[in-house]
Amino acid sequence: MDNGISMQEPGTEQQTGTVAPPPAQVIAPAHTPTQTASIGIGSVVTIAFFVALITTSAVVVAYDYYLAQKIVTADVKGYLLTQQSDFITGKITEAQLKDSFGRLEATLQAVPKNKTIIMGDAVVRGGEAINLGGNPNAKK
Repeated sequence: MDNGISMQEPGTEQQTGTVAPPPAQVIAPAHTPTQTASIGIGSVVTIAFFVALITTSAVVVAYDYYLAQKIVTADVKGYLLTQQSDFITGKITEAQLKDSFGRLEATLQAVPKNKTIIMGDAVVRGGEAINLGGNPNAKK
């Protein structure tokens, strides 16, 4: 039965008398593009090293500033003796004495939690000292 549609098995083609046009030719551009910039392995390693160095430094500085425990000294005994002698000699009144004790407590409470306060008498050498205000001999 011939209805204009021919059934062919795949892979078998009928030869017709027409010739197919040749495939279009690709013409190369007049100039070839230069190589694109690429980062070598040495550059990648160098960049990674400096990023790691900066990150590590920032973490160490932040840890030292905010979290690391530090020991500071306070000459509370010297401060109290100075306040006592000033009160006895009449240089300060009882109200000023109570006010100075309030300032002492406020100064000690204002020290950050990552700093441990020890008495100045216990320190032989070094250590950051808290100036309590009433003792001129206190180290800064």
